[in-house]
Amino acid sequence: MKDEVIDYDFASCDATSLQVLDEPGRNAETKSYTYCIRGGPPERSVILYEYNALLHKQFVTDWFEGFTGYLHVDGDNFFDMIGEKDKTHLVNCNAHARRSTPRKVRNNLKVKVLPPKLAQSMEYQVLSSQKQ
Repeated sequence: MKDEVIDYDFASCDATSLQVLDEPGRNAETKSYTYCIRGGPPERSVILYEYNALLHKQFVTDWFEGFTGYLHVDGDNFFDMIGEKDKTHLVNCNAHARRSTPRKVRNNLKVKVLPPKLAQSMEYQVLSSQKQ
């Protein structure tokens, strides 16, 4: 089933953190992740779940080895190494981008990258649109 995902040119992947109690060799407070991976052609699409306890960037890079096309992901840095490949393009989730925009505007305002009035206006517009 993994081959269906790798051989098609569009896939999505989302990582969700979880706490695993009584896992051998790990504290209960240690964060682990489960990945929901979806892809494949419309007539043979698959949804796979994978658990990973360590080395998340390497896990994701290894999992998508051989994939070329568009990979829909959130803004998590797990996916940075995949986006560095020539034939793989990360397509970021708009909901996650919207969450980080006000913070980015505020950060740019602090370092005076944007004129202060423009940054304040952009921040207001973003915050207003989130309330609707």
